[in-house]
Amino acid sequence: MNKPAFFNILVLLFISKALFAEGIKLNSFVDKASTTTDDEIKFTITLNHPQNIDINIPDVGPLISGLNITQFQDEKPETVKDTVLKEKWFILKANISGTYQLPSVEITSNNETFKTSPIFVEFKEPNSTSKNDSTQNDIRDIKDIYLSPSNNLWVALIIVFLVLILGSLYYYKFNFKKSSIPITIPAHETAFSELLKIKKIEFNTREEAKLFSFKISEIIRIYFEALLNINVTDKTTGEIKRTLHSYTNINDQNQKSFIKLLEDTDLIKFTDILPDNHQKNELYNLAYTLVEETKPKVPESQEELV
Repeated sequence: MNKPAFFNILVLLFISKALFAEGIKLNSFVDKASTTTDDEIKFTITLNHPQNIDINIPDVGPLISGLNITQFQDEKPETVKDTVLKEKWFILKANISGTYQLPSVEITSNNETFKTSPIFVEFKEPNSTSKNDSTQNDIRDIKDIYLSPSNNLWVALIIVFLVLILGSLYYYKFNFKKSSIPITIPAHETAFSELLKIKKIEFNTREEAKLFSFKISEIIRIYFEALLNINVTDKTTGEIKRTLHSYTNINDQNQKSFIKLLEDTDLIKFTDILPDNHQKNELYNLAYTLVEETKPKVPESQEELV
């Protein structure tokens, strides 16, 4: 075989392999990245490939850890213009609040490997609801008790005995249990402490970058929820942005920095972007500065006493 013919064959093989790879599309996504433990998340995997290729979505069910699979389905494949469309989905529910990692999906065909990125989802505790009023319906009216004069002495003794018991409990509580009074830690001190814990997380992988972004976003959201006394942890960045301007106890610059931090962390959490450690340090410094500049100021009179 002469060299030009051999070279042409290699070119044809390369082109056919490239076309083959371009014809395969593997994707995974969720219908929502954050919800409560009362709700469910739908995890979907899609695979598009040419009709002349035999390839299927792998079973990733056993790789989903920490979550309950309440439903799952392999949809019937569809063919559109010589392309086969396949879909598999799982309905997931969590018993315990927290951040969970959904597995990446990987397939190999014709010595080409296709792989999706892992997905992080968050389950939060549901808001407390009022107790059922049905218990109140079980309370029945009690008729007044009428005592005969012969029982008055016993009633008096019982009352004195109860007063002594209550008095002893009151004295014991306020003289021997002072150490049991809970100490409230200011929100900014909690935020500084939590930020220090996540500072050691590196940005070597997408998983580490997503974990850091989830953590730092959660810390700042909880801090601003305590600072502004509003619901921030359960709202999207867009919802917070629309209402934040009405709060005058933080200035415009800090409001813009808060929104910028949420938008930057959302970009890392919900895309395949892999920032470097320089960008990580910028996020960390932005969060630390936000807490430092918005924390409650100590009156000068108290500073002198300290």
